[in-house]
Parts: sequence; structure tokens; C-alpha cells
Amino acid sequence: MKNFSEYRSWLLGQIDKSGIIRDRSNICFSQKNRDEGLVSAPRESGFAKPGGLPEGLIFIDGAFLRFQERIIIKKDGSIERVFYSYHYQRPDGYFFRYDKLPRPHDNPIKEPQQHLHAVREEPRFPTHSTHLVELLDLIKYNFYR
Repeated sequence: MKNFSEYRSWLLGQIDKSGIIRDRSNICFSQKNRDEGLVSAPRESGFAKPGGLPEGLIFIDGAFLRFQERIIIKKDGSIERVFYSYHYQRPDGYFFRYDKLPRPHDNPIKEPQQHLHAVREEPRFPTHSTHLVELLDLIKYNFYR
């Protein structure tokens, strides 16, 4: 990647290529400078309410993915994700969410910097660093085969 604009185009292309998204119209790209910005869907941050209407990226079956990520494009073209939250929710209420905190928590056992929520807010399971395209692949494999 050379800059945030190139990341924007690449990310939209990856979303379209997934074949599982019905509506991506409320993705918001807020560019801070040439190499840094925030991507979110929907524009407002916060967590989805159980039983709420789909918002964010809407999947072909009514599931949705709310997310936000702050990225920096490094001089070598790599992407640093300063923080992120990717909340996937099925129409029946099942959800999982991957989070990366912008800095380590005071109690990393209770809340690891990179963690996964599955079906409940707690416990928070330590996990690897992830990104939106990896999650779309995971979701496609597990829910849309």
C-alpha cells in the first residue's frame, strides 16, 4: 500500500470480491493524513444491541458486521492497525467480536490487548492480530459455504 486512498480502494474491492455482502453503503473513511485514517461501518461507533436491526456491512442473509479500524500505512507499504473492533452478528443473535485495544490494558489477564468475545462480553480470550479481509474469509467459510 502506498497511502490511505489506495487502502480504501483495495478494501472496497476485497469486500465486493467476498460475494457475501449485500450492502456496504454505510462504510465511512475518515482520512487523517496521507498515510493514516479510520474506517468504520456504520459511522457511529459502539456495540450492536442484541436483537437490533442490522447495521454496518450487511450480509446476504441479514447478518451484519459493525467495525472500526485505525490504520497507518508504513513507509515499507505494510499496514499497522493501531486498534480495531470487528463485531459479527447473525440474525439469531449469535455474535463474536475481535478487538485490539490501542494500548495494553492494566490487567492483561482480564482484558488482553488483542482478544475475542464469543456469544458474551466476557470472558475475553487472547487471540492473534487480525484484519477485516481475514474475518470475511472466516465468515464465508463458516457461514456461507
